[in-house]
Amino acid sequence: MIIGHQRIIQYLLRSTASKNLSHAYLFSGPESVGKMALAMEFAKFLQCPNVKNSKHSFNYCDQCKDCYDMDRKSHPDFTIFPSVASEEKEIKIGQIRDFMRIFCFKNYSAPYKMAIIDNADQMTNEAANALLKTLEEPGENSILILITSRSESLLPTIVSRCQQIKFFGVPYYDLEKGLLNYFNSDPSFLADIPEAARLSSGRPGIAVKIIQDPSFKEKKEENCRIFLKLNNFSLNLRYQYVSSMLAKEDEIADILNNWLYVLKDIIYLHFGAQRFILNIGIKNQLENLREKYSLKKATALMDEIKETIFILRTTNVNKKLALENLMLEL
Repeated sequence: MIIGHQRIIQYLLRSTASKNLSHAYLFSGPESVGKMALAMEFAKFLQCPNVKNSKHSFNYCDQCKDCYDMDRKSHPDFTIFPSVASEEKEIKIGQIRDFMRIFCFKNYSAPYKMAIIDNADQMTNEAANALLKTLEEPGENSILILITSRSESLLPTIVSRCQQIKFFGVPYYDLEKGLLNYFNSDPSFLADIPEAARLSSGRPGIAVKIIQDPSFKEKKEENCRIFLKLNNFSLNLRYQYVSSMLAKEDEIADILNNWLYVLKDIIYLHFGAQRFILNIGIKNQLENLREKYSLKKATALMDEIKETIFILRTTNVNKKLALENLMLEL
């Protein structure tokens, strides 16, 4: 199910109706905003032989063999990479070559040969260069969708050969309405929807996690409280906290992203936009922090945190040193 993104859906429907589809798309935007969900629905729509005309949604029949195979991810003319969740942080050239051998076959039964590459920014330069040949010489009736939350990490030659589709956070009221439809068969979740829509910052995937998994919300709130505490800690205590962050390395990006939302709330307070505050439960503490963080300082720290997240993900930087440098800025 897609929540929001009507502008993108309508654009793709118009392109389909006018037979003006690109051979390659780049879906970029924040994590958990709905890029994969929309890519899957779009692919299913294109492969279904019984679609109905619509200007607002992908109206596939959901009853034919093509729809059934797409739901099971077993359609002969559709490939998704990686096919299973992987802890690998890189997509290597051998993997891309194996993928291309499958993707380059002629479409078997459906109108298009389609494929999705998730986390495309994780391709090594060698892998990306291997993919370039496919982008430069696309097969007949082939459509490739690259998905990334970090388009700046992709080779410019890859980006320039794709039709770029940029995803943004879903507006609050659209997100709340979408969640009500998503959970309409389970009334026990309905009371949690308004808060989840607010805390997710426009990302449907995060909103669903907050509703379905109370521990996810608790961890998010704990990360925000830690940021507040760190502002009262000595530098030595902050460095000690870095050691605890490194002990749970997989959570570092989530911790830092939660800190960004605290700073975003402080910026809202500077503009008198209290109704947009995400972390209502710590509003009093945010008011106190506003005195420490001017608008300029809050914005600068957000940039520092984003830079730290970026270099931790994309380089072999000394993580301890990078995080200790960040602590100096608090």
